[in-house]
Formats: sequence, C-alpha cells, structure tokens
Amino acid sequence: RLLSRLLLAGIAILLGLLLLRLLRMLINKRLRHKPLKSNRTLKQAETLRSLTNSIVSYLMYFFTAMVVLRIFGIDLTSLLAVAGIGSIAIGFGAQSLVKDIISGMFLWLEGNINVGDIVTIAGQSGRVETISLRTTVLRGADNCLIAIPNGDIRTVMCRSRGRQQAQV
Repeated sequence: RLLSRLLLAGIAILLGLLLLRLLRMLINKRLRHKPLKSNRTLKQAETLRSLTNSIVSYLMYFFTAMVVLRIFGIDLTSLLAVAGIGSIAIGFGAQSLVKDIISGMFLWLEGNINVGDIVTIAGQSGRVETISLRTTVLRGADNCLIAIPNGDIRTVMCRSRGRQQAQV
C-alpha cells in the first residue's frame, strides 16, 4: 500500500513538473519579446514574463504539494484550518517576505526598472537579469550575480533611460 502511494505521489510530482514546464513555455511564447497592447515596452514585457513565471511556479508547487499530501491520506481541511490559525503567527515572522512581494509588484506596476536596464540599487550596480516577486537580480560588471530583496530597494538609479552622456 505504501509503495502504491509512493508511486502515485511520484506520478503527481512528475505531472506537476510537466504541467509547470508547459505553462512556462506558454507564458514565454506569449510574452517574450512582444510589446503589450497598452504601450508597454519590450523590457516591461520581459519583466511581466519573469513575474508571471514566478507566480505560476509558486502556485504549481503549492498545488502539487497539496495533491501529494492528499495521496498520503492527510486531511487537508484540518491542515488548512491549522494553517489558517498558524498563519497569524507566521505572518509576523514573514513580514519581510510580504514586504518583498508587495515591493516587487510595485516595481513592475510603476515600471521604474525593467529587465535589461543598467541600474544602481542598494549600492550595487549592474544589468537587471530578472525581477521576481521576492528579488531583483543584477549581473555586475565583474559578471557576478547580485540578488537584492525587493523590500530593500529604496532608491533606484537607472542609467538606461533619458539622456546619456559619454565622458572620454
């Protein structure tokens, strides 16, 4: 009986990962390098693609975990009730996570920075690689990746917009 549950759980995880891969391919095909109808630039479309992939990934991991727990006979209604009560306590500990997610949404909505921009954020300079719900990742001049939590972004210096000046 345990072996059949393990097999079903493995199949559920495999199907969840395949569905996630399919959804990412659809999102990438739909949003990659296509400006949106509402005067969004290519960089903003790339940022939207990155954020949508991040949201879909989190949701698919959650639903796959719920299916696997159900396969092993764990009652999800009581688990969700306990999670609802425990979420208050967890919420106090996850304030920075919530701050990062909300800041990430505002970063995208305001369009201050986009994937591909050259920026200085929190004292770090580089080209924006990705903007996810929690972090903004820069590629520095020395080719290192710098992950900055979105909640830590207070001031952004974007060097990719407006007038630029070359000094020799």
